[in-house]
Order: sequence, then C-alpha cells, then structure tokens
Amino acid sequence: FTLQMFSNRLEGCKQALEFFHHAQLGFNELLVTEKSFSDESLSGKMQIPEALRSKLVEELKGKKIMEAKTTHNIYDEQGNVSGIGTFDKDEMESEGTKKVIEMSGPIFDTLRLGKVLIVDELDAKLHPLLTRSILQLFMNPETNPHGAQLIFATHDTCSILLTCVVIRFGLPRKTRLNRPTFIPCLSSRTKTVRKSEMTEVCKRIISTDVMELSLS
Repeated sequence: FTLQMFSNRLEGCKQALEFFHHAQLGFNELLVTEKSFSDESLSGKMQIPEALRSKLVEELKGKKIMEAKTTHNIYDEQGNVSGIGTFDKDEMESEGTKKVIEMSGPIFDTLRLGKVLIVDELDAKLHPLLTRSILQLFMNPETNPHGAQLIFATHDTCSILLTCVVIRFGLPRKTRLNRPTFIPCLSSRTKTVRKSEMTEVCKRIISTDVMELSLS
C-alpha cells in the first residue's frame, strides 16, 4: 500500500514526504517506480532458502513489482554538494528509516480517514525522537483533524512519558480531543488475563477519543 501511495501520488503522499523532511531522515526524495520482476530483484534483499527462492521466481515471473529508491546529496572533499545520488532504499537506508517509510502509508491513510491503527512494538528499530514524532502526528489536531487513533505496544515507556504525562488504566467514556490513554501491562494486575478481558479493553480504547497532553 505504501509504495502504491508514493508511486501513484495518492492522498497522504505529500504529507508523508513533508514528515520525512521534518524528521530529518537524511534523504532528499523517495522515488518509487514499477518494473518487471527478474531474478536480480531478490538479490541482496534477504537470505532466502533456495527452494523458496525458486518458487518465488516462478510465481513472480512476468509480473510487475514496485522498486523504491532514495536520493542523497553527494559531497566533495570541501564538504560542498557536488551532485545527487540515487540508491536502493533497502541497501542504503537504516532499519529505522526503512520502517518509517513502510509505515507511512498506513499512518497517513489512518490520519486522513479518522481510522484506528494498531501497531505491535511501534518503537522497535526507531530512534526515540522518531517514535515521538509519530505520536505527535496523532496528538496534534492540525495533523489529526478527524480524531484518528493509534493503539500500540511498546517497551520504550521512558520516551513515551517524555511526550505524554497521563498514565491511567481506567478509560473514561467521554473525553476531550487529543489526550492519549495508556494501558499498562495487564500482567501487572493479574497473572492470568482472559482473552475476553483483553478484547473488552481494546473495545474501550477504540470507543474513547484520542486526547493530547504534552509536557510544557
């Protein structure tokens, strides 16, 4: 979905590119093109067992695939920009940058339509400042005018607390716009958590408005 958004310049593409520049990810532009699949398309991507590689090559033969590249400034010995280089996204960018790019489609589609986005381990591979930048997209009424909600699991509670200071288990029925609600690990309350209880918690989160409370 993300690559199609950038390739076809769908709604959310412009906002995502602006976010990349604001987050200072290090590249100038993201270029997404469509090309015919070939054996070389799998080279350098990941360690794939030979049997699976052969099956993928057979199934994808003759089909179109999306290819993402990023552009970077090229500097001379004096530190001046001497040109622009284009590089394969998967080979050039860090794991954190690649994750932000890949998540940008669902993030900005959710913000645009006022949906609910659920992410497991949002902070994994991300710099804490990047995690905070993503949270602020949902906490700011200007970037989240339709009350979209972000539900995620995280191990980086310190970074989250630097962004928000409200921590509660109880979820009010009616709240003002843009204050986040935090759900601590349920195992801290009880050794056994029933599936029905977890389902009920998720339902209550989704039915609760997102609210903002940033540190001043």
